[in-house]
Amino acid sequence: MNRDIELLNHGILPDSLNFNGNQSQEFDIYKVAYNLRYKTTEYWESKFPDGYQNIPGFDKIIEKIAEKSFSPLEEINLIRENNITNNNIDATKEN
Repeated sequence: MNRDIELLNHGILPDSLNFNGNQSQEFDIYKVAYNLRYKTTEYWESKFPDGYQNIPGFDKIIEKIAEKSFSPLEEINLIRENNITNNNIDATKEN
C-alpha cells in the first residue's frame, strides 16, 4: 500500500488502482479527431449518392461545404450563443 501512495505522489496510477480491467491503453485516433472529420471533403462526398461527382464543379461545391461546416460541438455552442444573445432563455425561471 505504501508503494501505491508513493506512485500516486509521483503522478503514476498504480496497477492495483486501475479498474479498467484488461482494456487496452491505446487510443483510437479517429475518436480523438471526431470533430475534425466534419471539415474534410471525404466526409461530405460520402453524403451524396454515386454519380454526383460527374457534375461539373462538384469538387468545388464539396470544398465550400466542408469549409463552411460546423462540428456538432460548434453547432451546439452557436445555438446556445444565439439563444443567450436573443434573450430566448428565461432567466427568471427557477430550476
